[in-house]
Amino acid sequence: MAIAAGLLLLVAIAYGGATRNGFVAYDDGVYVSDNPHVRSGLSGGSVAWAFTTFENSNWHPLTWLSHMADVEMFGLDAGRHHVTSVVLHAASSILLFLLLGAMTGTTWRPALVAALFAVHPLHVESVAWIAERKDVLSTLLGLLALTAWLRWLRSSRKAAYGAAIAFYAASLMAKPMLVTFPFLLMLLDFWPLERAAFPPRWKEKLPLLALSAASCVVTIAAQRAGGALQTLERIPLPSRLANAAVTYATYLVKTIRPSPLAVFYPYPSSGHPVWEVVVAVVLLAAITAAAFRFRSAAPWALTGWLFYLVALVPVIGIVQVGEQSMADRYTYLPLVGVFVVVAWGAGAIAERGRAALSTASCVALAALVVLTRGQVALWSDSVTLFTHAIAVTDGNWAMRNNLGGVLSREGKSDAALAQFEEVARLRPEFAEGQYNLALELANRGSLPEAIDRYQRALRLRPDYVEAHYNLGNALLHAKRLDDAIREYGEALRLRPGDARAHNNLAIALARAGRDPEAIEHYREAVRLEPGFAEAHFNLGGALVRAGRPEEALEELRAAVRARPDYVEAREAAERLSQLAPRSPRP
Repeated sequence: MAIAAGLLLLVAIAYGGATRNGFVAYDDGVYVSDNPHVRSGLSGGSVAWAFTTFENSNWHPLTWLSHMADVEMFGLDAGRHHVTSVVLHAASSILLFLLLGAMTGTTWRPALVAALFAVHPLHVESVAWIAERKDVLSTLLGLLALTAWLRWLRSSRKAAYGAAIAFYAASLMAKPMLVTFPFLLMLLDFWPLERAAFPPRWKEKLPLLALSAASCVVTIAAQRAGGALQTLERIPLPSRLANAAVTYATYLVKTIRPSPLAVFYPYPSSGHPVWEVVVAVVLLAAITAAAFRFRSAAPWALTGWLFYLVALVPVIGIVQVGEQSMADRYTYLPLVGVFVVVAWGAGAIAERGRAALSTASCVALAALVVLTRGQVALWSDSVTLFTHAIAVTDGNWAMRNNLGGVLSREGKSDAALAQFEEVARLRPEFAEGQYNLALELANRGSLPEAIDRYQRALRLRPDYVEAHYNLGNALLHAKRLDDAIREYGEALRLRPGDARAHNNLAIALARAGRDPEAIEHYREAVRLEPGFAEAHFNLGGALVRAGRPEEALEELRAAVRARPDYVEAREAAERLSQLAPRSPRP
């Protein structure tokens, strides 16, 4: 009980600052603050959506439900959302200690593993990033699955076996990170359970293996649907293998020296130097050979090392998802294996110098707490987070793109433009970077340059709906009506239910003297979005020009009902009998 309380205190000290942090402009909007399904809290519709959506290239319904539950209880108070993640992390730390203690019959070594898990800076991304709730939730559920599994091994009760399967399924429905769980159980069979793991006991794990396979299929489908899977043309297999070897080694280095850390590590554009790959491969091979060589004298070393290697397989980049070369959050569970090697290795040394080693452990944990508190502070706001990542990495186009977006929303146009220009220089094939640069140029009135950048974005991604729509806006302002009509039409072909695209297409048609077609699109805009005041007003103007004043009056009144402070619509309705044709406005 004292050790559990100590772990809770360590987590509170290390992560207390997270409660003062807000949402960051890096997936937090997608997951919580700008997501209408999550913002509505728990309801029949939102729960059904959670189980059927591939939003953000993932299928993790329990993660969505956890965010909805937070909104239900706390609204959009980011600090309290952070509290939930910290509590889940603390629970996993304590449960990890209890599980290792139960499996090994020891106390202090499991306590050291749990303490390292609780306060290591590499875990900050998983805990202090609201959008990464899936990591802490999935891991806790996975540890509960292991708890039930151990209970089944000791009691042979079917209820415990069923609970293990249920908790494992729940873990996969929070995040598919634990698809390797059945194989990790085989490692635990070798040590510390000593269940004669060779040949492995796989028949008892068949339901778990089936769940793992199903999760892999669903995850790949979700990632393909969201366009997150990288093609072999984009990142060839040799590059992926080289990056995997370097990443395995880099995580070990960052475990020992966890600074500096970044929220995004760009994939090396020209690949890793050959010497770096060779050093990484030699290091990994040497550690693996040593672990097998001493498997009888130190079975914990083999299990811990293989646990690290196997647990990282889903995120090591052979199947590349996203644009990052590595991510701190990927080490959340895998580092448990490394911590086991550290703790049991330290225990072997402690037999000859326990006092000195205890002191060293305390000093190391204190240093990790300090580093973790500093890392948590970097997540306080978007500008701090992105600026730090840019400072400690080379060519970080992704974080410059995010920083530019934040600066633009804050009205800092010059600073935002500088970031977007640098993104376009660093990653000219990044369609979103070209698009964001075009938006900023358009906002500054630089229409020819904006049009050029929109067109570049569309050459890179022809189905980029927002680029078609905003290129239409730029062309409309540049009075290139036929071109604007074509771009709005393409946007509507890709997304037929876009009320604003219908409205702006109607404006272009009206200016081109095609009022009958314009009226059709205005009507579709107000059908799709009945409270769209500007579309009602524009429709009223088009109907006046068409000689249909009664219908026009009703649309103008609808505009006023939708927006009572719409003075121009109110005055137009009052003067309808004398209304001259008015120019519609987007």
